[in-house]
Amino acid sequence: MDVFSGFEGQDRFQEGLNSVVKRVSVEMRFGEQYLDDASLFGRLGFYIHGSPFVGSWIRLLHFMRCIRSLPYRDVLDAGCGNGDFAVYLSQRFPGANIVGIDADGDVLRQSREFSARKRLKNISFQAVDLRQLSAKDAYDLIYSIEVLQYIPRNKSVVSNFFSALRPGGLVFVHMLGKDWDNKYFFDSRRFTTYNAERPFLVGEKYSLDELVRIFRDEGFRVVHARKTFGFFGRLAWELDQITAKRGLVRALLLPLIKSIGVLDVLPSRNGCGCLVLARKEVS
Repeated sequence: MDVFSGFEGQDRFQEGLNSVVKRVSVEMRFGEQYLDDASLFGRLGFYIHGSPFVGSWIRLLHFMRCIRSLPYRDVLDAGCGNGDFAVYLSQRFPGANIVGIDADGDVLRQSREFSARKRLKNISFQAVDLRQLSAKDAYDLIYSIEVLQYIPRNKSVVSNFFSALRPGGLVFVHMLGKDWDNKYFFDSRRFTTYNAERPFLVGEKYSLDELVRIFRDEGFRVVHARKTFGFFGRLAWELDQITAKRGLVRALLLPLIKSIGVLDVLPSRNGCGCLVLARKEVS
């Protein structure tokens, strides 16, 4: 017997439940393109715990809290890399048109192949250097997550974002802050995956106040700005780094690490990451 039979709000409850289940299902698949190279053990861990990339997962939490819903028609992933955020959004918001751009042709090829296998019709990828982005009034939302620190003279990219946004459009940027490399909990020599990336971090880093000033100088109205990767987020990120090559230990600790990491969305005045959400005002 249906325990909800005769319940006045049964249909509404079922609709809400289906929506939650669908959303959780999509969020659990964030980063699933990495499964192409994962071992059987790695695949099993992904399907149990979701994305094992704690830093990206924390940034996703901040991103989704900022945009919440997506009443936008055209969205640009500026510096999409392997397309994990673009693929996630294309599945979460099938009514949006997602364009991912990056200067790296190899990662774009992989992103195209993956989206084709998933039969995602609302996503495309283009080879574009953000410093040469020439679009005008083309997008309702632009987001750039962990990209600017790889680009020298990256202030010009913010200017290009302003030109590419339609009036009333939003831009979301997250990047490493000036003090990202300060010592926090563990010896940084143990951060194997981050240390491999360090030679490529050739872009300028900023304090949050400096980044906000750059956006305002370009004509944006800053809607929201905060520091990220404070005590909890940084601890989770460092634990993720030092267990990255530890196999079973990492698998056992991942639920705890992510439980710590989710607390980074709580209000905090401290942190070594910078987040800015800004709007191009209607003139």
